[in-house]
Amino acid sequence: MKALEWLKRSIAAAGLFFCSQSADIPLPYGSSHDYQSRSFYEQVFFTQKAQPPGEIINAEALAYVGLPYALEERKRIAVVDVHRDLFAEISHGDYTSYITEAALENEEVIRVDIGKYLIQNHCYEKLFAGRFVQCANGSVAEAVDEAVDAGPDVISLSIGVSWGSMLPVLREKGCEVNDIEYNIGKIGSGIRRGMEEGIVFVASAGNERSESYLAYPACIDGVLSSGALKKKDDEWKIASFSNRARETYFSPQAYHDIEGTSFSGPVLASLIAVALADKNCSYIPLDEILQSAGKGIMDHGSYYRIPTVGEIKGICELKAKSRSY
Repeated sequence: MKALEWLKRSIAAAGLFFCSQSADIPLPYGSSHDYQSRSFYEQVFFTQKAQPPGEIINAEALAYVGLPYALEERKRIAVVDVHRDLFAEISHGDYTSYITEAALENEEVIRVDIGKYLIQNHCYEKLFAGRFVQCANGSVAEAVDEAVDAGPDVISLSIGVSWGSMLPVLREKGCEVNDIEYNIGKIGSGIRRGMEEGIVFVASAGNERSESYLAYPACIDGVLSSGALKKKDDEWKIASFSNRARETYFSPQAYHDIEGTSFSGPVLASLIAVALADKNCSYIPLDEILQSAGKGIMDHGSYYRIPTVGEIKGICELKAKSRSY
């Protein structure tokens, strides 16, 4: 079990959050891959039966922030995620893309598939060779570069490496930390290139309950960190599993059956698209708009409840009027 737990953590560190799902469908196999026994993989890779998008989306979570909404000006959102999963009928990227597509109208959602690069780079074959973490992060870097090249307005990254908890584990297991850090660095380089081109990046804060660190790349300066709100006793509160450190923007996770900051990030990305499409918001810094609604959650000055569509429209209209005088 220790080996299994390490493998699950290593894959999570590579940017693939694990979710508690049921292994109730056969796993697809490809002739080019030399896999271990099916029963072992069924323990490691939890699969999910495909469901219609309408059954996946938590409509109440979207409605809480005023979504779905028809944008006044078309915006493009790139969802960088695993859209092709050898071990599941429906992928993590399906969840995050469905949320984004359900949140907005008149937008273009670009799916950038980390899974494609995992397959091209033979990462799945390296699970037991002590090379998965390095290989997977290199694949994420390639996907980020593809997303930046597509020229979207917003890039949503429901991925993360939690250095605070993972690096000691990786070092203990003899992983080549320099190689890991090199590939992690390539992800950061792609993000910084996108920022220079004016792209807004949203990344999941992580699911380790930490108040001292955020997952990478959410911790990069300029990347907007997305924490999760969960409904409890008829109120939306910070989810216990959600990381929170420095500036974190909390939005309701918009998926029914599984938990994670992965499913709040697309909501934040969609609301950013609303702000970017509103001409009244053009001259207002984005962080000022996002911090206009819920500063001081849990008596902490840098945790923010994300504003609703109505609050975004209101603050931008008010500031536009003040500029005209």
